[in-house]
Amino acid sequence: MVLSANTNPDESVRQESNPNRFLDEDFIKVVEPFLKLQKLLGLSRVDIKDGLVTPPTKFHKCYTMVWLIMMTISILQLIISYKVRFTDNRKMVYMFTIAFLSIEVIFAGFLINARFCYNGGNINLYLQMQKIDRIMGKNSPINIMLQKRNRITAYSLALVFALVFIASYILTRDEFGILEFVGATYTLEIVAVEMFCSSSHMRFFYTRVCQLNSQINMHTRESKCDIAILSNVFETANRLIISTVSQDCDPTDIYLKEIFTGFVLFKERYSFQVNL
Repeated sequence: MVLSANTNPDESVRQESNPNRFLDEDFIKVVEPFLKLQKLLGLSRVDIKDGLVTPPTKFHKCYTMVWLIMMTISILQLIISYKVRFTDNRKMVYMFTIAFLSIEVIFAGFLINARFCYNGGNINLYLQMQKIDRIMGKNSPINIMLQKRNRITAYSLALVFALVFIASYILTRDEFGILEFVGATYTLEIVAVEMFCSSSHMRFFYTRVCQLNSQINMHTRESKCDIAILSNVFETANRLIISTVSQDCDPTDIYLKEIFTGFVLFKERYSFQVNL
């Protein structure tokens, strides 16, 4: 291997050793808004540094455990608060206790599933999305559109929940402590972030399907194919496949295969939220 004068040997060796683990800058900008918000909440499924996608580090997992402990304390504080209020009504106490404990179990499941489970599968999902982005080519306008939408959505979520937290604390600070507000706001926010993050992934696959559909429509319009011509094509499809040795074939089937593979990975990774 010959290196140019401006090439870093270590960088070249690293990229050649495992080039498929690196993400392009344009793609990173698409997923970065939600990834930053998820990191803040201790919810991110992967870590991206210098273009390399890796599982969450030990520090990230410890950070998640801190959030989990704080959330548990907050839920217990809420249970105690409602128990004091409804001392004469045991049914209400039991109802609130069961409700809050159920919330604790569900949201603990969210955090544990995101940080500690299926790390390899989460990495494969991002790598597959990057693969789709590369093979379909010329996706800068699509990526810019997705980047803007994800940035607006992620920052809007952060702003809305910050305002909800401040307003709730001002209005009811004489009845509840700040830790209880932090726990309640946090549990709601991680659900919202997970929902909108999964929606952004679905939008990614949707835009690629639309792009593929547009290419097919453009091809059929340019070819001016009618029903008779299409029928003749389908009848001779097998013969054409066998006799054709050129590599310049229509890549539509490749696009569809990679999109479906990515969507299956996405469905497997986010099936936990759907089951809940």
